[in-house]
Amino acid sequence: MVVAKPAITFVKGAPENAYATRNGYAPEAVCLHVAAGSMAGMDSWFANPGAQAGAHFGVGLAGEIHQYYALDQAPFANGAIEAGYTATLIDGNRDATGKPANPNWWTVSVEHAGQSGDVLTPQQFAASTRLTAWLFAEVLLKGGATGVAVDRDHIIGHRDISPRSRPNCPGFSSQVFADYIARVRTLLAAPVPVPVPVPVPEWRAFYIAELRGAVVAADDDERDANAALMRAAVRKQTAQGKLTAAGG
Repeated sequence: MVVAKPAITFVKGAPENAYATRNGYAPEAVCLHVAAGSMAGMDSWFANPGAQAGAHFGVGLAGEIHQYYALDQAPFANGAIEAGYTATLIDGNRDATGKPANPNWWTVSVEHAGQSGDVLTPQQFAASTRLTAWLFAEVLLKGGATGVAVDRDHIIGHRDISPRSRPNCPGFSSQVFADYIARVRTLLAAPVPVPVPVPVPEWRAFYIAELRGAVVAADDDERDANAALMRAAVRKQTAQGKLTAAGG
């Protein structure tokens, strides 16, 4: 499966707001957020070393996408696991002591400009779903984690990890999540368009042939006309010569 990479602008986030590596974990889920602010606010906040917050990507209202950190980094986006969590991958990602691994290590975080409960603009929805589809095609499904699928276990919200402190992040209803996942699946299943030669209609081919024939015929007629003119000129000159000879 191939998904065209969306247009992405890199906006450097402060190194202090991310882990330098994923600590050996492979990315296997996309975690969606709402920024409770604008795209400019995200750019500024993630560049602030004191923010202690970051995300891999931000999607604006007009569909613009900013990337703040490399995909092999783990920005501080959704690390606090709270009682009542519903993200099933938490139980599948534990360290050697059995403690749940920091979700930042196994997720790709995507922020959205706006407020909790806002409806994504059509441009924002289109850009975000294409970004997520591309992430699945090029990163998650190739990253080495097992069982990766385009479903509600692998496309999650911040609230699924931190239901107490982030109960309304990203603020998507169950239907919006369902529509989002359905769109990502559609993008992943879409065949890559291959240019197909357009056949020339029979009527067009016929007229092209007729036109070519007419051009050839015209050339022949022109040559015949020129030849006739030359013959007439020769006859005229010959006649004049005879008259001159007779008068002399």
